[in-house]
Amino acid sequence: MPAVTTKFNEDDTLDLIMFRKNIEAQLEAGVSGIILGGTLGEASTLTDDEKRILIQETVAFVDGNVPVIINIAEQSTKDAILAAQRAKEYGASGLMIGRAAQGNPWIFREIAHFLASGEELPPPSPDEVHCVMRRHLAQLHTSYGERHGVRVARKHIGWYLKNREDSAETRKRLMRTIKIAADTEQEADNGKLVITQTMGSVMSVSESINEAGDTLKNSAA
Repeated sequence: MPAVTTKFNEDDTLDLIMFRKNIEAQLEAGVSGIILGGTLGEASTLTDDEKRILIQETVAFVDGNVPVIINIAEQSTKDAILAAQRAKEYGASGLMIGRAAQGNPWIFREIAHFLASGEELPPPSPDEVHCVMRRHLAQLHTSYGERHGVRVARKHIGWYLKNREDSAETRKRLMRTIKIAADTEQEADNGKLVITQTMGSVMSVSESINEAGDTLKNSAA
């Protein structure tokens, strides 16, 4: 199921002739579906009207032979819900959510609930966000190991705290602590990793996440 590119004319209008040729080539190749608005499909820069045209053109062209999926690139839950609602109205068969879920895994249940009921769910509680952050960090360490895990955790924790009131200082401390944890893991003379310092730093990361939990609670108060 390919994520097709979006074609433009020299005047920045949609090149629907080349777009249709691309869709036709994909269908002839035997694809099981078409994804619109992926990274190379200019998802983050397409206007609402351009998305509408692309979805409706594709739905009409494939004529029910394969599903048409639209990528949700909006960065807020509210905007993502609106985009999902429009995609449904325009005839899309399904949604693909990538960047919109960064630091916000609850977006899946929120969009699904809204499309099913027309009602918005309340945002997750600070306690739930805090719990997910801690579990996510533990899983990153398990998957990547302590050395790489603390590096990967940096961006994810930043995403969890993004746009939350009074979280800027906590984010700075988290990034600084995680950097220390990553930098202090060095190879010893015998070729083994110095684990003691790293584990101590990882404990500091855990303590910083506790502080992040307090920030979440305070911002929701």
